[in-house]
Amino acid sequence: MRYVRELIAPLGAIVAVGALNATGTWSFRDVSVGAFLAGRRQQWDRLFAAVCSLCAFDADEARAAADETGYFRDHDLSAPLLVLWSAGVTGAESLHDPAPAVVRRMCRMAADLQLTEFLDMLVAVALDAGADDAAEGAPRVTEILIAACDLADPTGSTTPRHVHRVWRVARLASALRPDSPTPEHTKAGLRSYDETLEELLGGGPPERDYGYRYRYVGPAEIAATTAQFTGTGTGTDTGTGLGTPIASVADFASWAGRQSPAELAEPFTYVVGLDGRLRLAPRRSEHVACAGGAAVLGAGEIGFVREAGRWAVGEVSNQSTGYCPDVTSWPAVARALDVVPLRRPAAFTHEVVFRRCPACAEHNIVREADFVCVFCGGDLPEAWNVDVDVDVADVGRSGRP
Repeated sequence: MRYVRELIAPLGAIVAVGALNATGTWSFRDVSVGAFLAGRRQQWDRLFAAVCSLCAFDADEARAAADETGYFRDHDLSAPLLVLWSAGVTGAESLHDPAPAVVRRMCRMAADLQLTEFLDMLVAVALDAGADDAAEGAPRVTEILIAACDLADPTGSTTPRHVHRVWRVARLASALRPDSPTPEHTKAGLRSYDETLEELLGGGPPERDYGYRYRYVGPAEIAATTAQFTGTGTGTDTGTGLGTPIASVADFASWAGRQSPAELAEPFTYVVGLDGRLRLAPRRSEHVACAGGAAVLGAGEIGFVREAGRWAVGEVSNQSTGYCPDVTSWPAVARALDVVPLRRPAAFTHEVVFRRCPACAEHNIVREADFVCVFCGGDLPEAWNVDVDVDVADVGRSGRP
């Protein structure tokens, strides 16, 4: 198998750096690569299998080659190794009993350099193995890179997007120079992978001001309980704070990797913030908590399925009794999904029609086009009217109050 050792070398450094970062002390005495991988066995096995699949490696032979190196079991980690992996940026004095702060800095640099080397080899070997269709290969590279970044830096400070940009500057620029000896067909493949990776990992900001702003109209006591979380931006998936922002395939894959199979089988709470970003939270989370108490462009429930090895939206609704968004909120929801991008249906798979009764002021869900208040029997208007402080005459036409 060509290149298997060239891929294993940076991967071994990535694992070692991750083990050092996981100690929290950045002391060589506290680190155990074996224990680090034992606690992440499923993650490691999926990563290694994905590498073998992309690069057309025989899995048994590749694992045997990895075992021969000794990188993926307990071995002595030392300052000279870390200096080597971080290109000696911290100087020769780092070779001898460096302070934890210096070790931590070397870990950051080593993660940057070794992940960049890993990505470079991953794309090169994929092209060599015939995976020259970036539309098919780049999503697989992305999933591998996400897993590798999670191993190297569990804090999330080293992101796949960051690694891709470093790779573009450090490796791609020289390979694509007009006077480079790189064959033209390889240059074409590299350009294609770069463009597709940028699309998958970048997810530029969506255009603003394209949707009606739905204010929270649910019980005040529920909104009050979320006030302490407004603006935290933690995205912890606890159900009490802001939902997790999803702006790229990498964001979604990282979020999905933290959910159990049982959770992924059920719909999730979502909102689309005023910035056009999708936010996700556990199903029983309050939408106002997911949004941090802010107004939204859309809200409801959303479920995901795997299609052809990629995540897609299986179902999506505007079911949110806290915001009562109109069915005309769909364009804002669609744009938020397209930014990621996630394959989606052409409209809400389940539409909910919300109306406020002019007579008793209760909020209703209209079923089977029966515009009659279930509380007092009064007539309900055909136009959306839930937010009492907004002139709704143009809702659904201009999209703005």
